[in-house]
Amino acid sequence: MKRCTYCGKEYPDDATECSIDRQPLADFPPRPASTENQTGEEDKTVVIRIFANHETAGLAASNLESHGLECWVAADDCGGMYPNLTAASGVRLRVRVADAEAAAALLDAPLSPAETEKVETDAVAAVPPEIIPAWKFAWGQMLLGVAVGIIIGCLFFRPPTRPGSQTVYTYTPDGKRNEVGLSG
Repeated sequence: MKRCTYCGKEYPDDATECSIDRQPLADFPPRPASTENQTGEEDKTVVIRIFANHETAGLAASNLESHGLECWVAADDCGGMYPNLTAASGVRLRVRVADAEAAAALLDAPLSPAETEKVETDAVAAVPPEIIPAWKFAWGQMLLGVAVGIIIGCLFFRPPTRPGSQTVYTYTPDGKRNEVGLSG
């Protein structure tokens, strides 16, 4: 089998130059079958558990990794931007096919009494987080708001020209206006 040294087109053994670009041909062994799309058994993974959220899936993954089993957490939530999308298909924990039985047995195994005691003592010894109120009453903001309210009220309030008096306008049938001053 011969191949063009410029464009790579293959020709039979009796050809001497490329019919496309007139470059010399060289002997090459046949191309090996592509292994890009072929995956071996060691590369295949299987879903062993489906969790409701990333936190529980992460705990199970750390348990498997601490025992030397490689695993992957996968979810269809746009890289964590939309966590509500995990409600439909959940968060999947994947392991290699060869490790599936060991991983399932490890996840199904109950905690030993020593592990349970350690978890409980760690929970009791943990310092509770500081509770910060959702909002604090800000006296400065309150006083500023009252002051601004008083200023705006003074600008828009217009006292009558003569305290206790009122002007009433009446119109005669011929369209003339009469002013009547009332005091009260």
